[in-house]
Amino acid sequence: VSLLEKLPTMFATNRNAEAAFGPAVQTAITLLNPTGGKVLTSLASCPSVGEGRLKNREDPKLFHHAKEHTMTLPATEWYKDRALAASHAHVSFDLIVAAPNPIDVASVAPLPRYTGGHVVHATTANKAALHRDVTRCVTRTLGFEAVFRIRNPPQLGTINFFGHFYVRGNDMLAL
Repeated sequence: VSLLEKLPTMFATNRNAEAAFGPAVQTAITLLNPTGGKVLTSLASCPSVGEGRLKNREDPKLFHHAKEHTMTLPATEWYKDRALAASHAHVSFDLIVAAPNPIDVASVAPLPRYTGGHVVHATTANKAALHRDVTRCVTRTLGFEAVFRIRNPPQLGTINFFGHFYVRGNDMLAL
């Protein structure tokens, strides 16, 4: 009997709702470091165990106040640091967020952003869209170890880059 067939019965009585997303991300980067690759992750609750753990930062007192924007900023640089390590190892992350409770997406989002991945918000109301998004993540054509260099004369400077990749220098992108 394979491990995949045993999994549903192995954890059928488990009531632990903790999520060790950070250690899973670190393990995926370590395992794929020699070859690179694509990781499709799903997050159904806020990462709460191990490295990269987060707390619920939603504060109703900040709604409609000048400091409300602070809830949209990352609470930690841990996921950005892991994303940069993944980018150097040519590992890309797609993130499917399917949580009934608030998750600090602002802190986790650098993972797909700097590795060329995507964030998908899954809801129970739109299962067809989730199926379409997962199918697209799994079947899309991928390319790794690409570097895009922009050459222009000194009079024309590149100010901004838009997209999901890591900016290695003022004229070089890691895709």
